[in-house]
Amino acid sequence: MFPVTDSSQTIMDCLLGAARKAAEMALQYQPNIVAETKADNSPVTQADRECERMIAGMLSHAFPDDGILGEEGARAESRNGRRWIIDPIDGTRDYVRGNPLWANLIALETDGDVVGTRI
Repeated sequence: MFPVTDSSQTIMDCLLGAARKAAEMALQYQPNIVAETKADNSPVTQADRECERMIAGMLSHAFPDDGILGEEGARAESRNGRRWIIDPIDGTRDYVRGNPLWANLIALETDGDVVGTRI
């Protein structure tokens, strides 16, 4: 997959690869998707769960010391002060309706601060 390194380019390559694969996966589910209701009354779909599982798996493989915090339950403790925050389908209501106003969101937090990377 991706080598384990702290280079900005490697992080961006992994991040963009995970987001693209998640988007492709979500689009495959979309035509006949059915939403369930979570305890907070927000919708969740099988696509949300599968996308999060795939994103978390890719990030954990590429950066095994990093933590994971996913909206749908993915969790891993950080061993290096970095944590990936995942909302696999932000805008699930629009996603379920077939509107294009949704996205796969992935953020990187380092020592409690969300960081950005330029490529």
